[in-house]
Amino acid sequence: MSSQGNKSSNHALGEGDASTTSEAGIYFLNTLNQVLTITCYQAALNREIAELCGDLDLLPPGHPDRAMTLRYLADALSDRYSRTGSNEDLARCTKLCKEALDLHPPGHPDRAGTLMLLASALGDRYEQSGSGEDL
Repeated sequence: MSSQGNKSSNHALGEGDASTTSEAGIYFLNTLNQVLTITCYQAALNREIAELCGDLDLLPPGHPDRAMTLRYLADALSDRYSRTGSNEDLARCTKLCKEALDLHPPGHPDRAGTLMLLASALGDRYEQSGSGEDL
């Protein structure tokens, strides 16, 4: 009688139930996939930032590709900031946007995108500090 009782209580808990085991396995695999995706994305983002920093070192002031490289780097730093909350990334993003704007005079086709990125970074900084200087 006790083995019968164990069977029914085990079944009630889902032990040995193929659908429950399958659902748990699928949940585990989905969670693992999400963790790996986030980890791989973070590693790729860090590599991209390192490569863009290297590219920027090779582009002297006045080089025609410097402004876009500044903006790409600022965008990557903004992305990393949104994932990590690093104040250093946010500060560098803001500085790079301002430098890129100096190279994008009014009317330049890339100026609007750089202004939007700078506005977003200043908004994030304001949320952190509450400083009216960022408004």
